[in-house]
Amino acid sequence: MTIDIGIDGYNLALPQGTGIATYARTLCLTIAQQGWQTMGLFEVDVGARPALQETLFFDRLERPPAPRKSRLARWRARRPAVPAMREFTPGSVDVRPLADRIPSFDRIATGDKLFQAAFRHFRKTRQMVTLNLDTPPSIMHWTCPLPLRIAGAHNVYTVHDLVPLRMPYMTLEDKQMHHDLVLACVEAADHLCSVSEITARELIELAPRAESKLTTTYQTCDIVTKGGSLSRREGSSIVRKLGLNPGHYFLFYGALEPKKNVARLIEAHARLDSSTPLVLVTGRSWNSPTENSILAQMGNRNSGLIVLDYLPRAMLQSLVMHAKAVTFPSLHEGFGLPVLEAMEMGVPVLTGNTGGVVEVAGDAALLIDPYDVADIRDGLKRLDEDESLRQMLSAKGPVQAARFSPSRYADTMAKVYRRLLDPTTAGQDT
Repeated sequence: MTIDIGIDGYNLALPQGTGIATYARTLCLTIAQQGWQTMGLFEVDVGARPALQETLFFDRLERPPAPRKSRLARWRARRPAVPAMREFTPGSVDVRPLADRIPSFDRIATGDKLFQAAFRHFRKTRQMVTLNLDTPPSIMHWTCPLPLRIAGAHNVYTVHDLVPLRMPYMTLEDKQMHHDLVLACVEAADHLCSVSEITARELIELAPRAESKLTTTYQTCDIVTKGGSLSRREGSSIVRKLGLNPGHYFLFYGALEPKKNVARLIEAHARLDSSTPLVLVTGRSWNSPTENSILAQMGNRNSGLIVLDYLPRAMLQSLVMHAKAVTFPSLHEGFGLPVLEAMEMGVPVLTGNTGGVVEVAGDAALLIDPYDVADIRDGLKRLDEDESLRQMLSAKGPVQAARFSPSRYADTMAKVYRRLLDPTTAGQDT
C-alpha cells in the first residue's frame, strides 16, 4: 500500500514565511525521508486545463493577489464552501529557485481561495468544511488549526500555542472564532500534535477531550541543512559584507509582533553601556506600533541598533553562527525555534523564562524575566562581558539541541502516523 501524507500550504504560500511555514517544510522533509509520498494542499487557482495547471500554480503562487472589486467580492461570497479542486503531479516546472520556501511535493491539490472559503463558511456556520478528493491521502496533517478535513483520510492537527486565547491583546484574530475553531479541530481530529508540553497542558485545559488523542512531538530545525555546506569562514565573509564584525553583535530574528517583546529588548540594549550593537532581522510586522516607531527613530548604526530586512536562509545562518549571542526574550511561545537553531550551532542564547522556550532551552541558555527591562539588560551585560559564560552556553547548546534532533523527530512522527494507519501498534516501539 502506498502511504502518502498531505500537508497544507496555508503558511507555505506566504512570500516571507512564518514559523509555521518552517514547521511545514521540515515536516515535509521528514516525511519524505521516511520513504512516504507527500501531497501539498493549496488555494491557488490553476484553471481547468491540465496541461497548464502546474505552470499556473507556480506563476500565481508568486504573484500578489489582485485587489477584488466589490461586485466580484459579493459574487464570491455567494459561492459554495468547497471550490472545485484540481490535482496534478509536479515535475515540468523548475522549482529550484523556490526551494527555501516550497518543499518538493509528489503531488499537489489546490482549489481557488480554498482556505478563505473554508474560514468564511466556518465563520457563518461553525462547521468544518469536508473535502472530497479523487485520491485522498492516507493522512492529512494540518499544520495549524484550519476549518477543513479530508474525507477518507486520517486528519491530524498541530496546535502550536493558544496565545490568541491566553494573551488576546497580543494578536488580531477573532477570539471567539479562534476558540471555536480549536474546539472544532479537537472534535474532528483523528490525532492531535502539540509542539511542547505547555501547549499540550493548555489545550487539555481548554478541551479535555484532546488528552486521549494528543502527542507532544516537539519540533526539529533545518537551519544548518538549509544553509548547505556553508563554512564558518564563508559565513564570516557574509557577515562582514553586511557591515558587521563577526562575534561582536547581539542578534534577534523573527516577526515583529507584540509577543516577541522587541520593544523591551531594544530598551534594555539602549540602557547597556556597550559598543556591541543589536541586530534585528525582521521582514514582517503587525500590531506593533511601538516597535515600528522606535525603529523609525533609532534604526541606524550610530544608535547601536541595526535593522536588516528579510534574508535568505544561508545568510541568516551566517548571522546566527557569528553572533555573540542570539536574543529571544519572547513573552510566550509554543516552542521557540530560534532558540533551538542557535543552540544547535553552539551560539549562546538569551531567552525568556516563560512558555515553551523553557522546555527547549533547558539549562543551555540564559533565562531572563521577559517583562523586566532591567533583567533583560543584566542578561545582555553578562553575555557581553563574561566570556566563560558564553563558552559554557556554547558547549551546552548542541547537547541540549540533540534532544530535538531530526532523527528523534522523525521517529516520533513515524510512530504517530503508523499508529493511525495500524491501531494495533499502539503502545509498541517502532
